[in-house]
Amino acid sequence: MNEKIKCPKCEYENPINFTSCIKCNHRLKNAQYYTENYKDFYELFSPKNLDILNNTQLTDTAYDTIIYNIINIGEDYIKLLPDEASISNLFNITKPYVKIQYDNSKNFPAYLSYYSYNNILIKKTTHASLIPTAILHEFTHHLFNEIIKQSLMHLLNHEKNLLIESFAWYLTLENRYIELSGEFMAHKVQEHFLPDDFEGFTSVIKLLEDNPNLDEQKVKESLYFGNSIAKDIIYILEHFITPKASMYGNVFENQGIEYPIVDISNEEKISRLYSLITDAFNKIINDKVEMQAVLSQMNKNYIYLNC
Repeated sequence: MNEKIKCPKCEYENPINFTSCIKCNHRLKNAQYYTENYKDFYELFSPKNLDILNNTQLTDTAYDTIIYNIINIGEDYIKLLPDEASISNLFNITKPYVKIQYDNSKNFPAYLSYYSYNNILIKKTTHASLIPTAILHEFTHHLFNEIIKQSLMHLLNHEKNLLIESFAWYLTLENRYIELSGEFMAHKVQEHFLPDDFEGFTSVIKLLEDNPNLDEQKVKESLYFGNSIAKDIIYILEHFITPKASMYGNVFENQGIEYPIVDISNEEKISRLYSLITDAFNKIINDKVEMQAVLSQMNKNYIYLNC
């Protein structure tokens, strides 16, 4: 699991989906990973794998291993003691996981930043003082994707490939409730590490305002799940980042969110994650023609943005 690609210049072992060496920036010959193969779709989304998923539970022990696998991606490269979330430190911390680049395009003009296919895009117009919180927000989205990828890889005993990456990306965008979980966890991570720069749960509030007909119970469950995953992402990041002390303490109390946030058990969180994965997998199996086209386009987007 977590196959590596060795740099021919410095011999550093990079994550399999990297196209440039983390350590020396040498171009890696990784065309095989970023090649779309229709056969891969039918091999991954097969009745055999569906049967494995339906008969393999995601256990506490397995989930802990998944979290440590994600930490290890960074620890293999980052040798620094945890430090505050400055721009330079965040660029260093995120390097083994994602590419960060400035965005001159007209995409998402109202956004400070956005996350797309293992890339964090910072708008050129974003003020320097807001860049650390923007990176933390988008990096949280990436780590949530990584938790999904690593969970599916564990359940199927499968190496990471382009299709698993596209599956995770599809899952996080599948419906408004999952989007809500993702936005809530991203804001909770921002609040934890940069409380004095935190400006509230803006994207969560906007999602709720734009979708007034969402089921109230499902909204609550989505927020609870997002809150629980946020704690795991905070745990991952505390290996690399020191939370910045706030003179105000924890004053936000989920300000602007009308629902009280309830802590759920570890078992409930893992069960929810498992259900999200198996439900999405079932949906793809049951509509292979349409979903093959959807995931194929996502594969192409990964190739375009990473090669």
